Amino acid sequence: MKTHVTVPRRAYPEAVREIAQEKLDSLAKYSDRLESLRATLDRQRVGHRVEFLVHVADGATLVVDSKADSIEEALDDAHQRMKALLLKHKRRMVQRHRAARRPTR
Repeated sequence: MKTHVTVPRRAYPEAVREIAQEKLDSLAKYSDRLESLRATLDRQRVGHRVEFLVHVADGATLVVDSKADSIEEALDDAHQRMKALLLKHKRRMVQRHRAARRPTR
């Protein structure tokens, strides 16, 4: 699994990049089929924007975009939303596989 944190124009200190990296690494426990995780941190005119992009081995691409007044709030919101999206995707995959194994009558 590859992780990458992008900070255009070096708008944030290294500590913020490390926090974003920790958030990405913590998402790995919600699915064992993750191929790559990418975070983009961007300072807007008013507020901050965080985008998480996750590629799953079954071909799905999950994207979460969060905006907030502080970078910490935006990171936390993006992390929570991506966690929910990963759990939803995993639940759908399990249901799909269970349905495929049921015998037809």
